[in-house]
Amino acid sequence: MPAHSDDALVSRRQRGKQAKRPKPSSRPSQRSSNGSSRRKEFRVVVLCITSLIAFWLLGVEFFVVDDVAVPPAAANANATTPQRALRHAPQSTTCLSRSLPDVVVTTDVRGNLGPPRVLIQDPPGKDWIKDRWQAASNMHGTAIAGQHWVHMDLGRGVMNIQKIVLDWEAANSDDYFIVASGDQPIPTQYGMNGAAATANDGVWTLYNSSLHKTCCSSTAQSGQSPGVKFKLPLHITHELDISKVESSNVAQSIRYIKLIIRKPGKHGWGVSLWQFDVYGY
Repeated sequence: MPAHSDDALVSRRQRGKQAKRPKPSSRPSQRSSNGSSRRKEFRVVVLCITSLIAFWLLGVEFFVVDDVAVPPAAANANATTPQRALRHAPQSTTCLSRSLPDVVVTTDVRGNLGPPRVLIQDPPGKDWIKDRWQAASNMHGTAIAGQHWVHMDLGRGVMNIQKIVLDWEAANSDDYFIVASGDQPIPTQYGMNGAAATANDGVWTLYNSSLHKTCCSSTAQSGQSPGVKFKLPLHITHELDISKVESSNVAQSIRYIKLIIRKPGKHGWGVSLWQFDVYGY
């Protein structure tokens, strides 16, 4: 056989082996790409979970948008103007007047029994003489003339007042109203003897007994007054659902609250209170 035939045979065999040699597979690179994608997705999920936990631990407050009313800008303290504003999402309600550390209560008169601070005792006192405030000049309950007020400074702004509970003694009143403000203490003469609000006084009504009777959700009586021989309750409790009063849903914080007592109840004694409890958050 000619020599060049051997060379041709070898060349054909080499070309055959090269033809049979498998092409490199692309699967490993695809697996690598899929694995990288899964790792990225996993990192995103971990980041989201970590962020949610961080928000929860830091106590971040979330807000919702709702229709609310702003303080009246006219002499009528009960007028409201609806507008869109940010409000806190619902939170648990607590007795702010007892739980906040810097609450201060003042009154227009000292009276003859306990000082104003007894109105926010925690727990409430039970002593008939030392643990209640009254606008009377003696133990016969002789009323100190005129209208009277109780002013509360919560020490800081709160976003919502849900309920107010007035724990009266038998010398109660059913003719009163409650106002609130945010930045400044409520003027001493505000609401006294029919004094009207000014255009920019920043005070609005939380409750008015002559207008919001349906908002007094309950009136309870308990105990027996030791000061008389006939049947007379030791406690007359008015629970006021402030959330039902449209003008109370203001779009700003509340710090100052004032109870203005227009006149005493049917017995004519100087009005007397055990507790002035404010609930909200």
